[in-house]
Amino acid sequence: MPVTIQLANILDLNVDVIVNSAHPTLMAGGGVCGAIHAAAGPELEHAAMSLGPLQPGQAIVTPGFNLKARYVIHAVAPVYRNGDAAEVAKLAETYRSALSHHDQLTDVNSIAFPSIGTGIYNWPIEIASEIAIRELSKSQFELTIMCVMDKKLQLAYQQALDKASQ
Repeated sequence: MPVTIQLANILDLNVDVIVNSAHPTLMAGGGVCGAIHAAAGPELEHAAMSLGPLQPGQAIVTPGFNLKARYVIHAVAPVYRNGDAAEVAKLAETYRSALSHHDQLTDVNSIAFPSIGTGIYNWPIEIASEIAIRELSKSQFELTIMCVMDKKLQLAYQQALDKASQ
């Protein structure tokens, strides 16, 4: 299915599922993760932590609680150290793990992802965007959105999407 890129706050999107770039402990953190937890309410952290901890590349599903989205997929990215093949494979696995929950969820058509790993996990956007677009293009959801918070990320993901479409 095609991937779309939207400049927006992931919490404002009308989608069935949002993906949380989660800490391995599944505790509420900062950034997008902290915002998702704050909006969902304390039940989200309680539900998530009962299913963890996770290793990089793994993902689990919880209800969305007070969010617009019915579900949250918590996906753990690897920390970028040198960008070797193992790290690249693990980031790709993070996206695949999140997408693999499609068949377990009933009556869902749409999913939105943040830019996983490009915050405190230090993934260079040029590398992370290409990995994300490659994996998201395999999505079984009718609507797959890469949700970005600024023009720089939007441009990087659009360039990766354009490159993948050639």
